[in-house]
Amino acid sequence: MNYKSIVFREFTQESLQRIKQYRQEEAEQIASERLQQQTIYEDDINEKPHLNKSSKDEPIEPNRVPNKELAVGQTLPRVLQHRFPPELIGKPIEEIDSYYRTEYVFVVVDRSHTIFRFSATRACFIFSPFNCFRRLAIRILTHTLFSTVVMLTILANCIFMTLRNAPEVTEYIFTIIYTFEALTKCIARGFILQKYTFLRDPWNWLDFIVITFAYITFFINLGKVAVLRTFRVLRALKTVAVIPGLKIIVNALIQSFIALRDVAVLSSFILSIFALIGLQLYMGILRQKCVLTYKSFLNNSKSSNIGFNMSYESYLKALNNESNWYQQDDLYVLCGNSSGSTKCPDGYVCWKDRGISPDFGYTSFDNYGWAMLACFRLMTQDYWENLYQIVLSAAGRYHFFYFLAVIFFGSFYLINLILAIVSMSYFEQQKQIEIENKELERPNWYQQDDLYVLCGNSSGSTKCPDGYVCWKDRGISPDFGYTSFDNYGWAMLACFRLMTQDYWENLYQIVLSAAGRYHFFYFLAVIFFGSFYLINLILAIVSMSYFEQQKQIEIENKELERRKIEDELEIQNEEAQKALEAQSHLHTENTPCNDDLDRRISHCTISIEYKQNENTNNSNNMRLSQTISSIHQFNKSHFSLSNTLINDDAEIMFIDDTRSNSPNESQKNRKTKSSSHICERNQNYNDSIVTAIITIFVLDAFFDLFITICIILNTLFMALDHHGQSELMTRILVTGNYIFTAIFTAECVLKIIALTPAKYLRNGWNVFDLVIVTVSVIELGLAGVKGLSVLRSFRLLRVFKLAKSWQTLNRLMSIIAKSIGALGNLTLVLVIIIFIFAVMGMQLFGQKYYDKFGKDIPRWNFFDFFHAFMIVFRVLCGEWIESMWVCLECAGWPCVPFFLLTFVIGNLVILNLFLALLLASFGSSVLTEKEDEEENKIA
Repeated sequence: MNYKSIVFREFTQESLQRIKQYRQEEAEQIASERLQQQTIYEDDINEKPHLNKSSKDEPIEPNRVPNKELAVGQTLPRVLQHRFPPELIGKPIEEIDSYYRTEYVFVVVDRSHTIFRFSATRACFIFSPFNCFRRLAIRILTHTLFSTVVMLTILANCIFMTLRNAPEVTEYIFTIIYTFEALTKCIARGFILQKYTFLRDPWNWLDFIVITFAYITFFINLGKVAVLRTFRVLRALKTVAVIPGLKIIVNALIQSFIALRDVAVLSSFILSIFALIGLQLYMGILRQKCVLTYKSFLNNSKSSNIGFNMSYESYLKALNNESNWYQQDDLYVLCGNSSGSTKCPDGYVCWKDRGISPDFGYTSFDNYGWAMLACFRLMTQDYWENLYQIVLSAAGRYHFFYFLAVIFFGSFYLINLILAIVSMSYFEQQKQIEIENKELERPNWYQQDDLYVLCGNSSGSTKCPDGYVCWKDRGISPDFGYTSFDNYGWAMLACFRLMTQDYWENLYQIVLSAAGRYHFFYFLAVIFFGSFYLINLILAIVSMSYFEQQKQIEIENKELERRKIEDELEIQNEEAQKALEAQSHLHTENTPCNDDLDRRISHCTISIEYKQNENTNNSNNMRLSQTISSIHQFNKSHFSLSNTLINDDAEIMFIDDTRSNSPNESQKNRKTKSSSHICERNQNYNDSIVTAIITIFVLDAFFDLFITICIILNTLFMALDHHGQSELMTRILVTGNYIFTAIFTAECVLKIIALTPAKYLRNGWNVFDLVIVTVSVIELGLAGVKGLSVLRSFRLLRVFKLAKSWQTLNRLMSIIAKSIGALGNLTLVLVIIIFIFAVMGMQLFGQKYYDKFGKDIPRWNFFDFFHAFMIVFRVLCGEWIESMWVCLECAGWPCVPFFLLTFVIGNLVILNLFLALLLASFGSSVLTEKEDEEENKIA
């Protein structure tokens, strides 16, 4: 993106005149284009009357798009940060994005170079852009301390909301602060009519509602409605939404609720169908009880005073007394008269419409609302087995088909459909953020002929044009990222390219552009030694091999010709035969070492070394040198280290002797030279023999296998620890702890010796081992101190060392580590949601629990913030129906929407986002690799 045309000027009256001029020029341009379009259209109509006439009124819009880098809330690009005048910080300046040049707006940049955009019209019909009060409000609004103070105020208000008896004056103080914030924004931005005003920002809608209800509750006692003031805690999301990861979570939440509209309609439709079916099947059956028969009632001693002349109507009225109902385990037994239902014992008969339904009367299908709640309970599978059992007891066992259908379509289908929608929303938000980041990165790079220009900051390198600055680590290297010196492999490939002189001038130019012109010495050296020397050396060797081969062929041809001539001679010539035998015998004497080589190679080496001074020429020395080289390779793979050193010396002695210009050098000097060389090598070897042995031992795969087995056994030993164990078991476990601690300590010490401390501490797993070993040793030393036995739990962390050899576990741990950042953002959102519902529940229902139960408040309640927090957390875990029954006993019907809303938002949306986030992390990694494709260290 070219920023050369951007000029930073303070917003003045002349700026307004320029905006008017731009608007007039654009209007004239649009009118001209429209006139031209109309003329072309009329000409086309005359030629082709059948054309569509609706194209005449198509609107003409300017061909401009806003710059995403200069959007509200973005940081000023680095190229512009260097050019931005410090004296204009916090002051209104002219619009820097050409897209808005015809709109009445201006820009303010704060000290952190964050972009703010304001309307250039009068705010609230009073304050012009040049009004001193409005400029002061803009200065306050764009200052970093303003958002910090607001954030601290919100946190303090949240703390006070957790208190049951918070001072009433705090409510006035926080309301005054929120009012000051809103007034500052209204004066700086305006209220609602123009763009970038107060209510044009959705985050400010909640501020306006909260402040409005706060003032209403000050003057009018609205009772329960005052709890709406607790919604101000949602303002915390606004201050942390600038975090990229949290912004993805919040946007995913919003998009999830938007996308869940259709799913909510579908879920309501399916649940309504099942609710209506349940209403027809089970209406009233959950109130059926086993009551005394008329005969048993008359024979009951408690009713003997009534007499045997009791009428049947009096009997029916007496049945409303709960003492006449059959109980089992202090619960009234549900019964039924259909096949498969629970039957009443002798002396009792099943009657309908007795008492209330189970669970305080809240579990029933007596009307559409309770039937819908029961179906929703089945869909969420919260304590559904109890509803299943009581319905089958009253209606019969064959009604299990109803529950199968509700759970299949409700739980298995609708719940997973909600999960799919939430996951899809998160994936789309994440993909959109990635696309925006790529779009923000790529336009920052200067292009020339559709190629990104390389630059440098050193002397002689290519400089960036005006409006651009040179930054490192942007994008990939040239040629699709394959031309670089970023690692040894690519550097070797680049040098080989220079040696072969293949398109080397391009590499030469781009390196000099980035590093400077004085680096041409490097290319001269590489091309000189690589191309001029090594390539020609290869050519010389190939040519020499070819010439030698050609010469050998000529010799063989001459030999064949000579043999043909000899074959033509008379074979009976005895003198010719003697001459041939003598020649063959002479050839055998010249190579006595060939037969001896098969018997004793080392003896052959020494014999060659000391015979090389006798009757040798250059060609013999060359062949002997090649023989020594091959023998040396043989010795390296078959003999010990000491023999290898001796043979190396023999080779060195031989080469020195063949190249020596003094043939009279004594054998004693040669032996002295060899002995001193071997001594020096053996001394260096003895100095490093211990480290070498330890290194070979520690880095061996079987050593890792031994440590892995020890980790598994150590975990098994720790799992055997239990309460009430015998003294023998205690001694075995203590001894095992000592042994394993010694093994792991020895492992750390040996690795430090083998790798040196610096290299050892570079590996994160080694640091992890060292910490665990240190804690284990401290725990052994403080075994007698009470309260420090918790240090033993650190030994359990050793099981994570299995990730070093278990590739799948290592990959899973890497995935979890990468997702911690996003999980932290989602956890923050989850805590805020739990906090909101906990405070709402405490203010709505807290006093009702005390009024209902007094001092015998149940364990799960909303009486104080801690219990309210835990009950909301329980709802998020899927356990909501039992807590709602108790709440209904205290506060009535408002508990139903509260618990349902808490479950839907917390469980079905936010907790599903956890799964979506982990799925995104797992989807970016390869977990389907087969184990046999992994490298086996032991093989």
